[in-house]
Amino acid sequence: MAERAPPLILGAGPAGIRAAMTLVAAGLRPIVVDESHAGGGQIYRQPLIADGRGAKARYDSEAAKAMRLHRDFAALGTDIDYRPNTLLWNLRDGAADIISDGVSRTYQL
Repeated sequence: MAERAPPLILGAGPAGIRAAMTLVAAGLRPIVVDESHAGGGQIYRQPLIADGRGAKARYDSEAAKAMRLHRDFAALGTDIDYRPNTLLWNLRDGAADIISDGVSRTYQL
């Protein structure tokens, strides 16, 4: 029997991070493709460079949730195959086309 490709998660926002946590808990090592440089998604985006603002200033009443999500994602560590700064630009029968660091690759799913 052919080995199955690992699960592919698009985005490291709240839903993507929780999906990764669920898959890791089930003994799988998912690939997490994310356009950003760090997990958090649009709502809990992390700055590219330190801007001197703390979590409260950045996320307001959502600061505790944001920080917990960032910690949970960091805790996944090598249990996931995290691919930041990566864009999935085409998904077709059994394959995903991604571009990262200016290089386009096709991964069989």
